[in-house]
Amino acid sequence: MNEKIFKHFVCQNIHQIKIGHQIFNLSMPRYYAVFLNSDVNPLLQERELRKALALAVDKKKIIKTVFRDYASVADGPIPSNLIGYDRNIYQPEKLPETAAAVLEQSGWLVNPEDGLRYKSVNKVRQKLALEMVVPQIPFLVETADLLKDDWQKTGVQLNIVTMAVDDINKEILRTRNYQMLLFGNILNNNPDVFAFWHSSERFYPGLNLSSYNSREADRRLGRVDHLVDDRGSPGEEGCLLLVVVPGDDGNARRRRGHEASSQALRGRITRGLADEPHGVASASGA
Repeated sequence: MNEKIFKHFVCQNIHQIKIGHQIFNLSMPRYYAVFLNSDVNPLLQERELRKALALAVDKKKIIKTVFRDYASVADGPIPSNLIGYDRNIYQPEKLPETAAAVLEQSGWLVNPEDGLRYKSVNKVRQKLALEMVVPQIPFLVETADLLKDDWQKTGVQLNIVTMAVDDINKEILRTRNYQMLLFGNILNNNPDVFAFWHSSERFYPGLNLSSYNSREADRRLGRVDHLVDDRGSPGEEGCLLLVVVPGDDGNARRRRGHEASSQALRGRITRGLADEPHGVASASGA
């Protein structure tokens, strides 16, 4: 069968197929996330700010609008179809807070003149304005626009910088010069996330894109790395995730499967965890 016939079919236009057909879901161990780099923007060190960013994202809207429902919410850095995923870890809060309430309580107040939030940090009035690098891939750009709208509604300004995937790989990842990065991980059916979250992977060519640094996480990740076999073994560090993982075209795959490109037939989007300064939302391949 000629692959060229199908290469332009993505979830956004699959409904346009006119001939009789069946749709089969293929679960894939991947997700997209917004990685937060607090080394470049110290404001992202604030736990409450990270929590508010996660709460403000309407992930169901992203699934419906960007992926035409060919995606599902993901809970963390290990997709639910891999060994090591524990559903009990990700139980929803009984009384979920709103993003606005979290920001208000942490001192980020709305300025009526521009609708944005401000706060005095070290006696300097700071505007809550963030910048996110996004690969020039249509579904990621569309996702970024939805994130911008969600955060704008709660008083957070987001500036989007779109770049070619090759430029991100060669320049941005090498220098870690970004505040936020919408990018993806692919686990190759292996729940060992050492390469993505161990502190030894913080610098290029490592894949720890949030420069996450935790002795306890390192200890656990190192243990998993020794235990893992071809089938995979449990891992258990959560992350702050955000947006989608579909089928891939391999343009940005690096080392243990880092990916920022793909033409998306499936995905799984995650609920954001705000406990640590690494990510805001994510998605994994379905």
